[in-house]
Amino acid sequence: MASNNIYHGQAAFEPSLDVKPHTYAAKPFDEEYDVEIKVTHCGICGSDLHTLTGGWGEIKYPMVVGHEILGHVVRVGSKQECKDVLGAHAFLNYNDPAAAAAAAQQLDLVLCTSYGADTNWGALFNLVATEGKFVLIAVPEKPISFHAFAVVPRQITIVGSIIGSPSMIEEMLQFAVEKNVRSIVQVMPMAEAAAALQKVHNGDVRFRIVLEN
Repeated sequence: MASNNIYHGQAAFEPSLDVKPHTYAAKPFDEEYDVEIKVTHCGICGSDLHTLTGGWGEIKYPMVVGHEILGHVVRVGSKQECKDVLGAHAFLNYNDPAAAAAAAQQLDLVLCTSYGADTNWGALFNLVATEGKFVLIAVPEKPISFHAFAVVPRQITIVGSIIGSPSMIEEMLQFAVEKNVRSIVQVMPMAEAAAALQKVHNGDVRFRIVLEN
């Protein structure tokens, strides 16, 4: 549990299972994306042992392990509200390594709508469950590269889709009308198109920009 961003755990300070109480400062709480949990119980997994002893490779100490946790949510970032508005049952902040690790091989379908120059495609494929599907909607400017081992063992299907047929678009629009689906957009004047384009380029846009005359 944290107090003024100070956390308490049981840590190994060298390759050993002899963990000791450890107090450390974590990154500041992200008021948008983070969730703080007061852990009440934590199961011991075999991976904890491998990690603490360095059996899976070099480890940075001190090391606090434990991912099979049970606890109480005591603080939630504001993006929880966005998740609810969009109708999602859960959300994942992929910029949080711990959250990405927890979601590994859990998603039957991943729609890739954006990318960056330093996108780790292998890490994205790692989110896909066995026999799951990874759909490229965004089109990178440069060829993408990944190790075949990231997709072959779990029989992942990689496909591309840029736009549906006219009949599919009509069906989608009809569904939106029937279910009262409303897009969440940021409206800017058409006269500020250049600024809007720059905002999109910089990744400063939430959801979608719509230019208005």
